[in-house]
Amino acid sequence: IVIDPSAFDNVHNVLDIIIASLYRKFSDKYEISSEQFDNYKREKLLNEFQKVYKDISLINDPAKMLEEEYDYEGSIEKISKMGESLRLRRDLSSLVKLYLDYMMSGTFYTGCSSKKLLIAIDDLDMCNANAYKMAEQIRKYLIIPDIVIVMALKVEQLQLCVQEENFKNYSNVLKNQGR
Repeated sequence: IVIDPSAFDNVHNVLDIIIASLYRKFSDKYEISSEQFDNYKREKLLNEFQKVYKDISLINDPAKMLEEEYDYEGSIEKISKMGESLRLRRDLSSLVKLYLDYMMSGTFYTGCSSKKLLIAIDDLDMCNANAYKMAEQIRKYLIIPDIVIVMALKVEQLQLCVQEENFKNYSNVLKNQGR
C-alpha cells in the first residue's frame, strides 16, 4: 500500500486509508476471480474487516466509546468492550494475517513462508497539521507482526511537528509556569 499523507484531512486518518485500500484490493481480486476463493475464507475475512471497522469507528468517536464501554447498572459483559485500542491491534493483526493468506494464495506464492504487508508512506512530515497524529496512529496501531512500514521523511521536519503539537497540548502548563 502506498500512502500520500496529503490525502488526509480532519475526517480520514492513516488507519482509514489503509483499511480502505486493503478492502478495495480484496474486492477487486474477488470480482476478477471469485471462483478460485473458498467462501468460508472470504466470509471470515469480511468478518475481520467488519471488526476492525467497528474498532476504528469507536476509537474515532470517544463519546460512542464511552457509551459502549460503561454500563452503570453493572453488566459484566461490558468488560469485553474495554480497551478498544488493544482490541484494534489484535483485530488488525488478525485481519492482516487472513488478508495475506487470502490475497497471496495461488501458484506464485505457494511455499512462501513469510508474507508481509508493506505500507509505504511518502512525505509524512510534509503534512504539518496531521503529521503528529499520523505518527501516533502508526506507533499505536500498526507496529504489529506481518506489517512492514517504510516512510520517507525529514526527521527535523517531523521533530518540528512533534514540538508544535506538544506546545499546543501543554500551552496552559507553560502559561501557568511563568506565574
